[in-house]
Amino acid sequence: IPTSLLHINGQNFTVSADIATKGEVSSIRIENEETHFASSMQLLTPALRDKLVDYQIEGKFLSRTEIRSHFGPGEDPNVSIDFKLPDNEVTAKGYSFSGVTMKGRFANRWFDDERSFSEKRGKIRLDLEDLSCQFDLFKLSSPKVSIKTNKKGTKLKTNLQVVAKAS
Repeated sequence: IPTSLLHINGQNFTVSADIATKGEVSSIRIENEETHFASSMQLLTPALRDKLVDYQIEGKFLSRTEIRSHFGPGEDPNVSIDFKLPDNEVTAKGYSFSGVTMKGRFANRWFDDERSFSEKRGKIRLDLEDLSCQFDLFKLSSPKVSIKTNKKGTKLKTNLQVVAKAS
């Protein structure tokens, strides 16, 4: 399906797709250079909305979403969202961060390859690069952050630098 412009819920999206036949994987790509988080949440499935309910992003940002699936009955499509925050306000689990800049990828799978189609539901992966933000009096930064969650819990990998003025 060729690239098309769509206006959905007050936002402009560029949409394209590759629809496969005979059991091949199809993909749908959706891009928005001025994503509004709250408006976009309404476009997600209830299951994904539930997983993101504790997060909010104020200000516009770039997002590129890809949905990969065989689109068969009962299938759980692979969803990945690449994004770039230029200088946003972010609330995560009740904590407020200002001046947030980063690149990242959200995925409902731990793997990006063919193993992703056999993964069990309930896994989330969030990979961040070049993270920089302010939390209260602390300046936080990290070249890479990796967060993986499943039904058993959450694993966080980072080399976080915390800077604050000494009194």
